[in-house]
Amino acid sequence: MQTPMLKYTQVVIADMKRKDFYKLYYAVTDKVYADHILWTEEDSEQAWRKGQIRTSKLGRKIFIFWQYAALLAAVIGLAAGAYAIGITLGALFLLGCVLTNYSVIKIELLYAVYRRNDVFSSLLYMVFRGGLDAFGAEVKLRAGKRIGGFVPEWKAGLWAKYSVVYRKQGAQATIWLYPNKMVVKTGKGKCAIADRALSMQALAEQVAQILTADT
Repeated sequence: MQTPMLKYTQVVIADMKRKDFYKLYYAVTDKVYADHILWTEEDSEQAWRKGQIRTSKLGRKIFIFWQYAALLAAVIGLAAGAYAIGITLGALFLLGCVLTNYSVIKIELLYAVYRRNDVFSSLLYMVFRGGLDAFGAEVKLRAGKRIGGFVPEWKAGLWAKYSVVYRKQGAQATIWLYPNKMVVKTGKGKCAIADRALSMQALAEQVAQILTADT
């Protein structure tokens, strides 16, 4: 039986309009920014407890404005032959992209990849939206009681790494997710799955077999 959440994920992103994805990207990435300007140490501590950084949501909006103002000025400067000014402003724009986690190029790239009708793109979209809980449940269903869960180590839009939690002490494995494949690393070695035509259920079955082969 196909998990409803997995079906939903594959359908929604394929039908999502570009403007709606821009709004979604901003909303998802905005969560890490502080709810308001941090004036005191108490404010900073509260933001830290929420998993937020020191830059506020309002500050992010201001930085995005100046970020693209710098880009426009850089283009004008280069066109006018003021290369030093243009390069400096271009560098400020790139710095702003890092600070605000907002780049049109990055958003367009994510939008193009997430909309592809294949299993790896759908999983990356799931990671972007929150995590691999639904896919992890599919794997655990097939692995029985040998797998306890999956813990995210890092995720970067087009890449993600998860550690596998075994119930058997000492067993270790990691799952690396890319736009065109999934790599499962266990004590027996590394196994790459690159068939983009697989369903999520079929992929979950292969992953479960790899993870339980030496447990």
